[in-house]
Amino acid sequence: MIRQFIKKQTQQPSNDMSDVVEPMIEVKPIIKSLFFVHIPKTAGTSFRKALEAMQPMEKDYGAKACETSPAVRTHMYDVIEPYTLRQLMLTSPFALTGHVHIQKYADFFDIRNIVTFVREPIGQIVSHYNHFVSHNGFKGDFSKFYRSAQFCNLQATYLNGFPVTLLGFTGLTEHYNDSLALINHGLGLKLTPLTQNIAAQTHQNKESLPQAVMDELTQLNQQDMCLYQQALELHNQRMALFEQEKPWAHLHASVNLNDVLHGCAYFASGEEAVTLVVKINGKEQAVVTAQGYCGMFPKFSFPRQRYIGFSLPLAKWRDAGINELELMVSTTGQTYRVDLPDRF
Repeated sequence: MIRQFIKKQTQQPSNDMSDVVEPMIEVKPIIKSLFFVHIPKTAGTSFRKALEAMQPMEKDYGAKACETSPAVRTHMYDVIEPYTLRQLMLTSPFALTGHVHIQKYADFFDIRNIVTFVREPIGQIVSHYNHFVSHNGFKGDFSKFYRSAQFCNLQATYLNGFPVTLLGFTGLTEHYNDSLALINHGLGLKLTPLTQNIAAQTHQNKESLPQAVMDELTQLNQQDMCLYQQALELHNQRMALFEQEKPWAHLHASVNLNDVLHGCAYFASGEEAVTLVVKINGKEQAVVTAQGYCGMFPKFSFPRQRYIGFSLPLAKWRDAGINELELMVSTTGQTYRVDLPDRF
C-alpha cells in the first residue's frame, strides 16, 4: 500500500523552499507465494528464518508442533479443508513451509516457486541423529537410528519421487550461499545468509564413523545418494549458466515402452517454449519444441497452462543402436542426459 503525506498549502505559492515537504512513500514489499519443502537437517531453518523475516509465512510442522500456524492447524488438522487455506493464500499471499512431503501443497503454487534444500546424505543422517538425541529424547545408539526405515532415504521420501530437475530451486546445504544467490535472483528476493538451529551437542561425528558403517549407510540410502548427486550436477550447471547470464530451463524426459522419447521442458522465467536438440550417440539427430500438452504429475501447477510437452519416436535410431541419449537447450547449450532402458 502506498501512502503519501503531503502538507496542504494554505497560502499563495512562494519561492520560500521551507514551505515544501517531500512526499513520504511507504512501499509494500512484493510477497512471493512460494512453497519451501523443509527437509530436516539441510539448513532449512536458516532459509526459513531469512524468508520469514521478509514476508508473511504459514508453517506446517504437524498437528502437535507449536511451530504450526493457526491457519494451517485450523484448515489442515482440526478439519481438513485445503481449498479454504488455498483461497486464503490467494486473498492474502504468503509463503508456506514445513516438514511435509511435496505432494501435500504442490497444487497451491507454480512449480517454479517450489524450493527445497538437500544435503550429502551421510552428513544429513548424522545431524538428524544428533538432533533427535538432543531435542526428541532419542535413547538408542546411532546404529539403531540409521537402520530405522523412517530415517532411510528421508530426503527422497520428502520429494515423493518427483523429478528434482523440475523443481523451481533445489539448494545444497554444502553450497548454501551460492544456492541463496540463485534463489534470490530467480524469485526477486533479497534473503541474507543466516545460521540457525546448530546442534548444541554432538553425539556422533561423521568423521569418526568406521568404513563399514559408511558403506552400510551408503547401501541403505541409495535413493538419497542418487538424489544428491543429481542435485549437485544440476547446481553446478545452473551456477555456470547464471554466471554467463543465460536462462535456466527445467527438463525431464524418459523413454517409454514403445521406444518413444517423451518429456517436458520450460524456462525458469517467462512463457517462451523451449526448443531442444536431440543428440544420439553424441550426434545431433532431431530438434523438438516443448509445446504439446503435458499430462504428467497432475497435482503440480506448470507454466504455459501445461503446454510444455514433447515426444520423439526413436525406432529409426534404435536399430542402429542407441548408447547415449542427450537433450540440449538450443539457445543456451544446457544439457540433460536421458536414462536409457535396460533393453537398449
